[in-house]
Amino acid sequence: MRVPTTRTWIIIACWMVFLGTLNTLVVQQHPAATLTIDMQSNVASHAKAFFDTGRGFTESESHLQRVVGDLNSRLLVFPFPTKTVRRIRFDPIETTGVVEIRSAVIERPDSREVIRKFDLTRILPLNQVASISMEEETARMTTTGQANDPQLLLPVDTPVTAYYSAKQLLSWKVLRLDAIWLLAALVLLAGLRYSRRR
Repeated sequence: MRVPTTRTWIIIACWMVFLGTLNTLVVQQHPAATLTIDMQSNVASHAKAFFDTGRGFTESESHLQRVVGDLNSRLLVFPFPTKTVRRIRFDPIETTGVVEIRSAVIERPDSREVIRKFDLTRILPLNQVASISMEEETARMTTTGQANDPQLLLPVDTPVTAYYSAKQLLSWKVLRLDAIWLLAALVLLAGLRYSRRR
C-alpha cells in the first residue's frame, strides 16, 4: 500500500510544479507594467525606450515602437521590466523633426492604474535636441538639424520597481487554465485509483 501512496504524491507534486510553471509562462506573456507615452510627431519614424536596471542603457533592455507622422496624438506603449529601474531614456524619433509629449506614465496594462507619472517640465535633453518648451501641459521638443538619434531623459527621482500585482496573478485567464488542469489531474488520479482496485 505504501508504494502506490508514494507514487500518487509524486504525481501530485509533479503536477503542481507543472501548473506553477505554466502559470508563470501565461502571466509573463503580458508585462507587469508599461511605459505609456502620449505623443504626436510631425515625421514618421521609430521611438525607443531604454531602461537602466544597473547596467546602463543597453539594447538588451530597450523596446522599439513605430511612430506615425501626422497631426494626431498616439499612445506609445513599451513593456516595463520587472527589475528595479533607475533611469529611463526616451528616443522619440530617429530623424530631424518636432514631437509633442502630452503625458508619460508607468501604468498597469489592463487596469491603467498609474504607478508613476512623470513631470514633463523636468525632461532633460541628452543628445541632438535643439529645444524643449512647455505649451500648457505639453512638452514640445525640436531636434537639431540633421539629427539621427535625439535622446531625452525622463525624470526618475527614485528607482521604480513594477512587480506583478495579485490581480494579474489571479486573472480570469489564469484561474480558468488552473481549473482545466486541476480537472485533468482529478481524472488522472481517479484513473490510478481505479487501476489499483482491478
